[in-house]
Amino acid sequence: MLHWGHSIEGGKLFLADRGNVLWTVSEFRRDWGDWYESDLPLVVWLVEMFSGRLATDWMPEWPDVHWFENI
Repeated sequence: MLHWGHSIEGGKLFLADRGNVLWTVSEFRRDWGDWYESDLPLVVWLVEMFSGRLATDWMPEWPDVHWFENI
């Protein structure tokens, strides 16, 4: 596993090597005291998360339009 970030609540985000060049996202959810394991490849997970199509109750909701899109 490779630590690559954290959530607002202090959870630790990791990349997990699943073999065959497949890296997925795992997170230790500090407030919940457990692990979240995704089966999605990293790039797919990021797209799904930032587009709001991935339902999670431990990551913040993203606005429909980001402030930098209005510049």
